[in-house]
Amino acid sequence: MDTKTKSVKPAHTSDPAAKTSSGPFFQTAGKQDTSSEYFHVGVQPKLNVGRRGDPYEREADAVADTVVSGDGARGRGELISKGTITDVPVPFLIPVADSTTVHLTVHIDMDGDGEFLYEPPDSFIDVVATTAGGEPATTTVTITLLPPLGPASALLDPQVSDGTSVVLAGGLLPAPGFLAVHANDGGEPGALLGVSEIFPAGEVGAVTVRLAEPLAGTGTLFAVAWVDRDEDGTFTPGPEGDEMAVTADGLLAAASALVTVIRREPAALVVEDQVVADGKFVISTLEAPGPGFIEILTNVSGAPGVRLGAVLVDAGTVDDLEIPLPAGVDGGDRLWLRLWVDFDQSGSLTAADLRALTELGGDPIEESFVVSIG
Repeated sequence: MDTKTKSVKPAHTSDPAAKTSSGPFFQTAGKQDTSSEYFHVGVQPKLNVGRRGDPYEREADAVADTVVSGDGARGRGELISKGTITDVPVPFLIPVADSTTVHLTVHIDMDGDGEFLYEPPDSFIDVVATTAGGEPATTTVTITLLPPLGPASALLDPQVSDGTSVVLAGGLLPAPGFLAVHANDGGEPGALLGVSEIFPAGEVGAVTVRLAEPLAGTGTLFAVAWVDRDEDGTFTPGPEGDEMAVTADGLLAAASALVTVIRREPAALVVEDQVVADGKFVISTLEAPGPGFIEILTNVSGAPGVRLGAVLVDAGTVDDLEIPLPAGVDGGDRLWLRLWVDFDQSGSLTAADLRALTELGGDPIEESFVVSIG
């Protein structure tokens, strides 16, 4: 009698159909959910059997009672045709919570009723088939459960991004896995744009996901929870690899939100020491990737100090830009200039603009120059 090992994946009828990178992202469907399905008749679990009345016999009796009483509602399997058959699905009547070994046996529909009936303890109405050598047509299979796909969730809030990363609000993973960012493809998760590091099972807090390529512009994106189904610790999506997780209701564990893209690059700021005669200083070259601000600050020990003012600038490149000199600046003073992007699109330099830059990482473009009063 052969002994084989098989990995069993939970099936969820809500899993999306196969998808490509140019369309909704691929997902494998049709795998068996050993945590919620049923033993197909013709598959009898291997139980430990001992003396009458011992725990093992009581275990066997309990299984038999379950089948006969109809608990689980699907104790009878469907008839399969004569001939050579492959890839026969075997749903479970008894939930399997861990790796287990089962006996698989072929039975002949002797009474021609199209059903398989198991009457405990040992009698079978539909007899066991035999091999060409007269041996019972049976085998033993060790079933290894793969990590569950649910319940899971992924959270994504509307936000402003520079296009290089997206902040996911968190999520829930039923097993070790990942949170990923996907493009929008007709209201469904499309091409993969970026993926987080692996997280353990449980709740996941806010995480910043770096994108493989900068976003082209503002649009709706998806956050999707993934399970590390092959348990290799790396993100390997595909039929034999990692799979999208599902919610408690069997729906795809995903969320969508509008991501407004305001770029921080390309940007440039060039200013030189100069004499100011008409109350204005000159920025030699300014390049702003979007509407923003020139922040003017004092010098404190060779670093930017107190803000003296902020001037709104448009997107684009301009040379010899004149900026009013703040009041109180004396000859010989060193001033600092910083270039900011108007991330909250308020038209004024606010804490939201500063916070956005901090969350995205990196430093603003800043230069200093010495003022002489002419």
